[in-house]
Amino acid sequence: WGIYNIRESINDHFIKDHTNYSDFDLIRYLKNYQEVKYGDQNEWESLNEFLYSRNFTDQNNYLQLKNKIDIENYLNFQAFIICSQYSSWTWGAFAYKENSLKYKKFIYN
Repeated sequence: WGIYNIRESINDHFIKDHTNYSDFDLIRYLKNYQEVKYGDQNEWESLNEFLYSRNFTDQNNYLQLKNKIDIENYLNFQAFIICSQYSSWTWGAFAYKENSLKYKKFIYN
């Protein structure tokens, strides 16, 4: 018999233990919305508003975006989803950001 499905939970303790961040926001992607797991959602909502209201063929908008998210991390995240045909990413994807840094994404499933 034994223990099944043993794993760490993604929460404030996980981020603190694996990044040494102390002041951060942690957002979980769910199928139809995002949920703030730790911190607040003000900067996250501001980022989403920015993303949906800008034209990224404009170089200035792209440069502003690079100050808000870790572009290399984002491209690696998207490449993983596309190349692995990871279809359940909306249930196990997270974004986190220490208050003075850029948002990063990761999958935990």
